[in-house]
Amino acid sequence: MNKEPKANGRPLTEIDWVEFDKLCMMLCTQVEIADWFGCTDDTIQAAVRKKYGIGFSELYKRKSVKGKTSIRRAQYLLATNDRNPTMLIWLGKQYLGQRDQQNLNHTSEDGTMTPKAGIDTSKLSTEALAEIMALHDDQNS
Repeated sequence: MNKEPKANGRPLTEIDWVEFDKLCMMLCTQVEIADWFGCTDDTIQAAVRKKYGIGFSELYKRKSVKGKTSIRRAQYLLATNDRNPTMLIWLGKQYLGQRDQQNLNHTSEDGTMTPKAGIDTSKLSTEALAEIMALHDDQNS
């Protein structure tokens, strides 16, 4: 992080591009990279544009691929070499279309899918019906 003064203005921030590549590979954000070099994210953006002629996000997409590949490799090795069941299941879901199977039984007691009949209120006395309605009101208030 060598800083040389400009004729009139702040000292220039020198970016170590090998270090920059490593930070991208580690999936550091632009703000984290700027903090590493002791400058602002705008300075990083300007330095990238000056050196590569593209914006930070475009360069970052290219440079961060190696980091993502390393993570993928580590996950694969964890699943295959260590036989980690959690990782094997996760990779199976991600890449092989595997999924958790839920066996839900929606049949009624008589073996059909017919819902149970509601309460036949025609056989209730007025007092019993009023008591049910009062209980229902108490539960919903």
